[in-house]
Amino acid sequence: MVSDPKTPSPTEAWAWIEDLAAGDPAAVCAGATSTELPLATRDRSAVALPVVLHYCQKYTAAEHVFAKHRVPGDFFKCDGAPMPFDAAALIADLAVHEKGSKLQSTPLRTAFLLCHLIPLVNRALAAYQRDVCAHSDLVH
Repeated sequence: MVSDPKTPSPTEAWAWIEDLAAGDPAAVCAGATSTELPLATRDRSAVALPVVLHYCQKYTAAEHVFAKHRVPGDFFKCDGAPMPFDAAALIADLAVHEKGSKLQSTPLRTAFLLCHLIPLVNRALAAYQRDVCAHSDLVH
């Protein structure tokens, strides 16, 4: 499980994310789109990753913000728009946080969360619109 990008505690699986990023920090977001997870996480047998994203924090980077209490109560609606997402901006933001040859852990962890949470929520919206809105008799 991962949750708080600022925690120094080894009880969260951040070491796995830092291992993923060791050769290339962009790996935490590379290939992600507004509805697709990053390439490195699509093959679950390729790399050890946490299976729970406990999104109880506010995650902010590169003009992206995800906080569960900021998701509109009517987000899941037939004419709802997905959350804005730009993986390239998040990857570029990682370079800003390098000190020498070392990337600070909090921005890396935050990018990982944003590159997973936003596509997952947007996928859920797309599934809702496909499954519920296509059947107008189910919408009240």
